[in-house]
Amino acid sequence: TWFKTTKKMTGTGRRIFRIAPIHHHFEMLGWEQVTVVIRFWIITGLFVATGLGVFYAEWVARL
Repeated sequence: TWFKTTKKMTGTGRRIFRIAPIHHHFEMLGWEQVTVVIRFWIITGLFVATGLGVFYAEWVARL
């Protein structure tokens, strides 16, 4: 239903991603599968570090 609603939102009816799931979208853009996986690992690591930082910020401030 997401792709069907893009026409209402933008008026063009274009897809946001070429194909789902999103890692196949990047493969269709010419990225190698290993590159996609490693970049997703890096992004996941950044989100985990940010989440841990936010979670433990109050505890560290008490020390």
